[in-house]
Amino acid sequence: MVELIPRSPQELYEMVCLVGELLPPLPGDGVFAVDALLASPGTILNDPVVWQWQDDRGVWHTYGFNDCRSIEAAFLAGETEVTLNSSSRFITLNLVNRHEIREDCGTAKPLKRVLTSQLSSVQDGEIACDVDDRKQLTASLSKTLFPVLIEIYSASAGPGVRHASLQALLRMVVHTEADLLTEVLNSTFVSSQIAAMLSSQDLRIIVSALQLSKVLLEKLPQEFSVHFRREGVLHQIQKLTDPDY
Repeated sequence: MVELIPRSPQELYEMVCLVGELLPPLPGDGVFAVDALLASPGTILNDPVVWQWQDDRGVWHTYGFNDCRSIEAAFLAGETEVTLNSSSRFITLNLVNRHEIREDCGTAKPLKRVLTSQLSSVQDGEIACDVDDRKQLTASLSKTLFPVLIEIYSASAGPGVRHASLQALLRMVVHTEADLLTEVLNSTFVSSQIAAMLSSQDLRIIVSALQLSKVLLEKLPQEFSVHFRREGVLHQIQKLTDPDY
């Protein structure tokens, strides 16, 4: 347990939000796709799917935000081609053969559809040392602040602080290596907290708890499969799926 210095709810909320902003964002697909349905109006979310083209050096580049949405809409509608207007040049995308055809020079380049969670950790314009620095920062924050965040969550009554704490915890768990999680987490305490979250009347907390459960079971299956059963997590999930409760 971590002893917290008394702070106002506003101060706690601002500190927890700052910690969350220092961490990489959550995926937009899979179990996290539901976040788009729970987000407040005006919230900017990462789309779960992006489209990329490959240059002559074999490097993949992501299309712009609006272009990705246009391509994805055409793909879901079953269209075979879509045309983009880029810098006054028309680009035709063949969604069947997965090629980009530039009308001005007649070149064809490979095209692919990618889930955001499957993107390489090295993004366009990012060099390896930046990625390493980001991983080290995430590991350092997780090791130092995970116990603090879980304590802030359990000690806070306000929904704003709780939601922000839970989102920061999720980012830490998703982006932290399993070996470090083993060092950082108190499995019994975390499991009991998740069981309590699943009994909440707040839908956003229940969804986040289910997401946290899934990630922990994927990363540390042997450890949490036991503690989830002992601490009542599986029982709470069964209650959520049983219409008689």
